[in-house]
Amino acid sequence: MSVLNSLFKLYNVEVKTDSALRDYLQQGVAIEVLARIITVLSLVAMLVVCLTFTMLTSWKPELFWKVWSIIEGNALSVVYKL
Repeated sequence: MSVLNSLFKLYNVEVKTDSALRDYLQQGVAIEVLARIITVLSLVAMLVVCLTFTMLTSWKPELFWKVWSIIEGNALSVVYKL
């Protein structure tokens, strides 16, 4: 935004932005960043749960992938609802 403002000043163009619109756009960016952080943290948590579960029940790769697919399906449905 500051780059645009400096270009506008360079060409003597005055642009006034509505503060409500600017706040709305900033909130949208913040929500998107928060959603990405939640998504990454949920994927890490899923991996920890799957690895812990499979280590406690003896290592079976097919069991790991079954648990992973169940948790991944549930997590992605929550993310898509956001």
